[in-house]
Amino acid sequence: MRLKKGTWIKAFFDKYNHDMAKPLQKHKYIFVYLMCIEAVAGLIVWYFCVNINSILYAFQDELTGEWGISNFVRLFKDFGTSGAQTMRIALENTGIYFVMCSIIMPLSIYFVAFFLYKKILFNQFILVVMYLPGIVSMIVLSTLFKNMLSPVGPISYFKVFYGDGQPLPDLLSSKWSAHAVMLAYVFIFTLNGNLLLWLGTFKRIPDSVIEAGELDGITPFKELFYVVTPMTWGTISTLFILSFVGIFSAGGPQFYFTNGNYDTYTISYWIFLQVKDHSSYNYPCAVGLFFTAIGLPVTLLVWKIADKIQDTIEY
Repeated sequence: MRLKKGTWIKAFFDKYNHDMAKPLQKHKYIFVYLMCIEAVAGLIVWYFCVNINSILYAFQDELTGEWGISNFVRLFKDFGTSGAQTMRIALENTGIYFVMCSIIMPLSIYFVAFFLYKKILFNQFILVVMYLPGIVSMIVLSTLFKNMLSPVGPISYFKVFYGDGQPLPDLLSSKWSAHAVMLAYVFIFTLNGNLLLWLGTFKRIPDSVIEAGELDGITPFKELFYVVTPMTWGTISTLFILSFVGIFSAGGPQFYFTNGNYDTYTISYWIFLQVKDHSSYNYPCAVGLFFTAIGLPVTLLVWKIADKIQDTIEY
């Protein structure tokens, strides 16, 4: 029943709603304040307290023990001189893997999870097959993948007996072929990333909204981009922002495939090798701190852009 303006009944309900909203607003602000306190405490405990030694090492010269910015000066020289290409190679490889992961995420959302959500033919079987690598150890997967592509592996066997008679070359013995193998591995075994999360997110969309679109004759692709994407933008933007948090730690299975040889190392793996093989701490700490300082404003900028692209729809 629609209440007329000015009636005492409407005034009563307006006052009732206003009085009920006060404690809700109060509890809402208390929750926000507690979350802010937890975030600040987490930043202090889980970043500064854990990494305090790394931060101090970054400003200490490894040979002389003097305090200063010599490690950062060395880093900029490694970027600038033609003879010291280590950092540039590591940055280039890291960028390649980050781009690959950025391509995989929308493919995982739109061309995997969405079509499984729409119950395509054999969707249950495809779901099991795609999710199976997620419960198998990475060591097992990388070992199987590496042995399949080895010169004495099953693919090489079929190539010898049913192909040109020549075995596969050692694909992990050169820079570009090793990169191709590891990128293929990353693509195949991370395409199912967050698959259950996306399926759960899509299933939260009200059936009435989907049915209304179908009655209007909406196509699956229009449903995807004009209905599903706006209604799940909160999850999409959050995971997209989180991917930028690790922009300089992106990498592949270098440890299992090449151990960083043939110029296949990334920034994070190079830091690991410096500590593992050379027991060097100061310069790697400076490198990590430098890229952390760059990654923070980049992540905040992406967060602002994502917030402007699409308003989050609550339902």
